[in-house]
Amino acid sequence: MDIQQILAAVATPRDYLYNNPAAYVKKWSSQQCGEHGEYYDIPLIRLIAFLRGEANLNLNAKATSVAILDIVQRSPLKATLEHEAQTNSIQYKKEITADQKRAIANYLNSRGFSIAD
Repeated sequence: MDIQQILAAVATPRDYLYNNPAAYVKKWSSQQCGEHGEYYDIPLIRLIAFLRGEANLNLNAKATSVAILDIVQRSPLKATLEHEAQTNSIQYKKEITADQKRAIANYLNSRGFSIAD
């Protein structure tokens, strides 16, 4: 897969995190994140942290984890990420190279700092 396509796919949830996380999550998942929908940022925060190389992405039965799984399986991220059933976690697809993973992390890290400034 072309790195520009990958970067476009990972930039979109990052952009929605700062703007309207509920819109992105609702586009790909029917899960309500929080009793009143107050936790729609959590799936995006966890996805971005994983893509930046900061955390593993283990899932559980909570609505936010189900939303993450839905996003990975239904959004453009499905070309880059996959669900590993045995460990119930999100992982990069095998064809995503170490260089591509570094490029994703560097891209998100560099963009994150410019947004915060």
